[in-house]
Amino acid sequence: MTIDALFSEQDSGSLGLSLKKSFLYRAQAIFYGRLTLYGMYFLLWMLALGQQTFFPAAAINLVLMLSAILIAVMCYRFKAHKSLGRWLHFLTLILDCALHLWLCQSSDFILSPLMVIHPFLSAAFLLLFHNPILMLAPLAELPLATLFYFITEGQKDVALVLSSLIVYGGLDMVAVFFIHLAHSKEHRLLGSMVSLEKRLKELAVLKERQRISREFHDGVGAQLTSIAMQCDYVQLKGEHTFHHIAEIKDCALESIDDMRRSIAFLEGEFDIEEQIELMVLNFERRHGMSITRSGLNRLKMLSIEQQIACCRIISEALTNAIKHGHASLMRLTVQHVAETLQITINDNGQGFDTNAEKKHHYGLKNMTSRAHHMGAHITFLSKPYDGTTISLEIPVGYVKP
Repeated sequence: MTIDALFSEQDSGSLGLSLKKSFLYRAQAIFYGRLTLYGMYFLLWMLALGQQTFFPAAAINLVLMLSAILIAVMCYRFKAHKSLGRWLHFLTLILDCALHLWLCQSSDFILSPLMVIHPFLSAAFLLLFHNPILMLAPLAELPLATLFYFITEGQKDVALVLSSLIVYGGLDMVAVFFIHLAHSKEHRLLGSMVSLEKRLKELAVLKERQRISREFHDGVGAQLTSIAMQCDYVQLKGEHTFHHIAEIKDCALESIDDMRRSIAFLEGEFDIEEQIELMVLNFERRHGMSITRSGLNRLKMLSIEQQIACCRIISEALTNAIKHGHASLMRLTVQHVAETLQITINDNGQGFDTNAEKKHHYGLKNMTSRAHHMGAHITFLSKPYDGTTISLEIPVGYVKP
């Protein structure tokens, strides 16, 4: 294992990124904790100036404390660095342990009241580096403090030293246990969140694939099928007339237009007003009809799914009016009434029996299905030889459950 591996999280991908963010939050908490510790040191140093206390009041200690604050601030500024931030935290926490041991020397090291701070230093190490090897650094302070006591004071108060060692060691173990428990729960929670995020992305991709598949099937697929059927009809009847060839050509051109709209959507360049305007112009040019339109810009109030569905419904309505109704005039109107967007399509075609149309043709069923899918209501008003009116009411901001 390399040195850098001691400081790195053992997981990659999304979990590794989540753990990195978690490290940054923990580093921020430790930074404020260290500032609090240095503030307490400074307060004890001020109190020691006026009277004899267990805290050393030498000027060198003030210099060391101020240096520790500057080093902690520098360390905090580099916390987000890939490897330097972890190295700085590790080294500066070791310096904190060394400063703590230095300040304990005037009050018998392991017997110093300042030794109650040691569990905080151990907890700081464990919060930042959940690694048993790195935990040896703060844990080594207790045997060092005991050793220095025996070197400077001899064998007196052995029982008290051993008792203090057991107490502080026990506090370390309690801190290690609870932080390890919290870290394990955090790791499992992050793992569950990453797994859920991955699953949601997979479901989103699957849903998008199904939507694209449906768009191509209902759009280009249906039109190409129509072309094939017309070719079969011409071949079967042996009627290579201009009329049938013109229908095949128109259907092929409509397929190309539909493909371009699908590509524009996939590339994020779908503009509902522009696409419908182009569609209307193509119908007018190819079929010699007149189509008036108003309020198309209001369609931008809809969600992108609703816009796509509206584009399909309008295209189907135009196609039906020309091929079945033989219309020459059409009117497309979009109005915003309260929380509803109302789309009205009128033509002067031959009209049809709505009941018979639903039984024998799939165009109206397809339009009705698309309207239902986006939470809209669609109605068909028509009489034979009296034109057709299609009304589509869409609640703005509808979200499919």
